[in-house]
Amino acid sequence: MAQHITELSRSENSTRLMTRLLRSGTGSCRRTAIRALTVAVAVAGLSPVAAAWAKDPAGTVSTPVTTAHGAGTTSLGSGPVIAVDHRQRPVVATTSGPRLALLRYTKKGRLDKTFSGDGIARLKVKKNLAVSDIAFDYRGRIVVVGASNASSGERARLIVLRLTKKGKPDKGFGRRGVVTVDHASGTAVTIEPSGRLVVSGRSTMPSAALVARLDGAGRLDPGFGDHGVARLSVYGAQEGPYVGTGAGETVIDAAGRVVVELRVFRGIGQPSETGVARFTSGGALDTSFGDVGGYTSDTLGLPVTGALSRGLAARPHGGYTVSGATHGQFFLQRYDADGLPDGAPLLTDVTSGFLEGGDAMAVDAAGRVVSVGQSYPRLTVLRYASEDGLDAGFASNGVYRAKKLKGTRSAGATDVAIDARGRIWVAGVATAKGSRSDRVVITRLKQNGRPDRKWRTRGRH
Repeated sequence: MAQHITELSRSENSTRLMTRLLRSGTGSCRRTAIRALTVAVAVAGLSPVAAAWAKDPAGTVSTPVTTAHGAGTTSLGSGPVIAVDHRQRPVVATTSGPRLALLRYTKKGRLDKTFSGDGIARLKVKKNLAVSDIAFDYRGRIVVVGASNASSGERARLIVLRLTKKGKPDKGFGRRGVVTVDHASGTAVTIEPSGRLVVSGRSTMPSAALVARLDGAGRLDPGFGDHGVARLSVYGAQEGPYVGTGAGETVIDAAGRVVVELRVFRGIGQPSETGVARFTSGGALDTSFGDVGGYTSDTLGLPVTGALSRGLAARPHGGYTVSGATHGQFFLQRYDADGLPDGAPLLTDVTSGFLEGGDAMAVDAAGRVVSVGQSYPRLTVLRYASEDGLDAGFASNGVYRAKKLKGTRSAGATDVAIDARGRIWVAGVATAKGSRSDRVVITRLKQNGRPDRKWRTRGRH
C-alpha cells in the first residue's frame, strides 16, 4: 500500500487518485494515504484549500478568490454574478479588494486557461468597486455593472464596463472600456437587440430610481429621459441620500418601453416596499401603467417588515413577476399587463429560521420562475410553476437546498442564469471557517432540480 501511494504521489493525478483511496481505505491504509496526500500537496504546490476542492459535492465547483493588494491579499468583496455564453461556459464576475475578478470555466468545471492565461482576469477599475450584474452582448462581449463607493456615499459612481471575450477592457466603449455616472449606483443591465444598454440603479443627488440608456459606444442616449437618464422618486421630497427609491431589474417590452422593478427603502423601523413602474421608449414615466406609472407594495398585504425585491421577469401570457425576501421568507408577486397586482403575494417558508429569502431570480423557457438565495446556512433554490405556487416536480417539492461545503460555515446564492438547455446555474459565496479564503461557488442543476453530476470540481483547477 505504501509503495503504491508513493507512486501515486509522483503522478500527475495524485491528488484525485489518493482522494479515492481515502474514501475506500480503512485503518492504517487510510492514515498512510493521508500522510502521502500531504506530501503530494506540498510537491504539487497546492494549498490546503485547493486540495479540499476535490471533495466538493456533485453539481458544485468552488474557487477561492484573492487578489494582490500591496504586500498581501484581500478576501472576496462583492458579487458574484453569473452569465453563460453561447458555448455554455459560465463567466462569473466578483470583486476582491480594489480589483474586478472575472472567472471563466470550461464545460467540465475547470478554470478555462484560454481566458487570461489561468482562467481569471484581474482588473483594477475603480476604488471600492462592487459588481451587481453581468451580461453578454450580441457579439459575445462581457458587460459588467456595479458601483464604486456605493456603501459610503462618498462620490458614489455607477460603473459600466465592457470587456472583450478574453476579459480585456474594450477600448471602443466609454473611456478605456469604462462608463461612469456620478452620484449614482448600478444594479442591473439589459441589452437591446440593437446593442443599446439599459442600465438601472439609484441616484443619490437627487434621491431616485435611475434608468439610463447607452448607445453601443457607451454614450448616454439623448433621446431617452433627461440627457439619457430617467428618474423616479416614489416619495418625492421626503427622500434623501440614504433613504429612497432604487431601480432593480428591467424588462424591455415589444414597444420598447422599460418596465423596472422598484426597491423603496423608507428608513430604519419602516417597512421596505417593492413594485413596478414603466417608462416610455423615450424615457418618460408611463402614467397609463399601474397607479400613475407604477405600483408599490404598501397595499399588498405583506408582513410589517415589507419586502426586499431582487428580480423581475415577464410572464408568458402578459404581465410581470417580482420575487425576493420578506420577514424571513421567500416571496413572489405577480402583476398583470397593466401593472396592477394579480392576486396576493406568495410567501414560502423553507425552514423556521429568520435568515432566508431570495436574492436573485430567472425565468426558464416554460415561464417557470427560479428564485435563489439562502435558508441559513445553506444555498437554496426554489422554482415556481408559471402561474401557480411551488413546482412540485422540481427537486424536493419545489425546493433545492445545497449541501454545505467542507471547511465553510454557510453559503448563499447571489445570482442565477438559465442556459439554452434549461440547466440552472447558481452563483454564490461560501463563507469560510477560520483564516481560509471565502469561496466563489457555482452550482449547476438539471431541469428537474437535481445536481448535475457532470459539473463538479476534479482535483485542482
